Order: sequence, then C-alpha cells, then structure tokens
Amino acid sequence: MTNLCCETTARDAFMRDYRVFFLIDGTATGRSELHLATLKNLGFGFAYLLTCDEFVQMLKVMKPPPLSKPLLRS
Repeated sequence: MTNLCCETTARDAFMRDYRVFFLIDGTATGRSELHLATLKNLGFGFAYLLTCDEFVQMLKVMKPPPLSKPLLRS
C-alpha cells in the first residue's frame, strides 16, 4: 500500500541517506486520495517521483561503475 508500507520504507531509506526514487504508477492503495497524499509528502523532499517508464529510461542510459574487486572470492 502506497500510504503505509511504501511510504514508510521510502522515508526510512531517506533517513539512512539513500537517494530514493518513488514510482508514482508502481504503487497503489485502495483510496486515490491516500495515494496522492503520499506522493505529495514524499515529493516535498524525501524522494524523486517518477513513472515506471521514466525510471526504465533512466536505467537504460546509466552505465554502472566497474567493480573494484570481485564480489565472490574462491
């Protein structure tokens, strides 16, 4: 639910210094006014609001940094 679990997780991530991207059409709740209130709250300063399509396009243009060391060691 946008207004409970998703908003709580996004705020917690923000407080732990993560850059939060919140997908406005990737979450839902039973009442549209609760969904909209959460988007307004998070967009005020806790998260970057974008659509799923915008997020996919953003990922396509990003180039991940090279790994400095192997993730798994033998």
